Amino acid sequence: MANTNVERKIHFARDFDERTLRNFESRLSGLGPGRFEITVTFKNGFSVTLTSVAELIALPMTDADPVKRVAINFSEDAGVARSNGRSPTSANVRMIDEIGYTVITYELRGDYGACVGLQHELDTIFRSTRAYARSVFHIHIIADLLFALAALPIVLFMYVLPKLGLNWPTDGFFVLQILCFAAYGILKTFAFPRLQLKWGYGAKAAAQRSLVVKVLAGFLIVGALSTIYQDVVLSWWKGTPKPPAQ
Repeated sequence: MANTNVERKIHFARDFDERTLRNFESRLSGLGPGRFEITVTFKNGFSVTLTSVAELIALPMTDADPVKRVAINFSEDAGVARSNGRSPTSANVRMIDEIGYTVITYELRGDYGACVGLQHELDTIFRSTRAYARSVFHIHIIADLLFALAALPIVLFMYVLPKLGLNWPTDGFFVLQILCFAAYGILKTFAFPRLQLKWGYGAKAAAQRSLVVKVLAGFLIVGALSTIYQDVVLSWWKGTPKPPAQ
């Protein structure tokens, strides 16, 4: 009986809704007779272990409190597995959504053939959860730091602030870096989170967050179009060329 152990960390931004949870339940339970459990920890500290996704969705607290941790576990019945000439297979999926700490992982143990097939099925489920637009804000940590501490403050210092008529002192560039890093971190955490648990309370919170982002984006787009209209269209219409940049 060939055994294996598979551990994987899931990257990029992800959205997990009720359908995703049911897909996990269906794939894991499809291994055969065994025990399926889903343990949910709410941000008020309350933790509950259930034997199906349906029980979780029906739980009153699901609509009242946000979730910070989800653990999905399946353990195949050892007697049935060994009677079929293979080792029992177990699977664990973890999702942790806490301020400054977001982790999505899964681990498989047991029969080699069962784990290989299950890994492919779980990867397929995880691919369906990726939020491509938000993933831009959750790239590799080195590239992330280069953007927050170098590219963003340089663009602000050399182009944006002078355009607004603000002269930031050269010896204060380090302070600008810290401000950019803090603002970027807050933006990622609250406006573009890497993990959204979108069922019950989480679905309502995600909808509210999306509305705020869309409204802010709309203001930025309207402001940019207004600037273009004033600087280009009106200048051309009135025949007054735009003054050259200093």
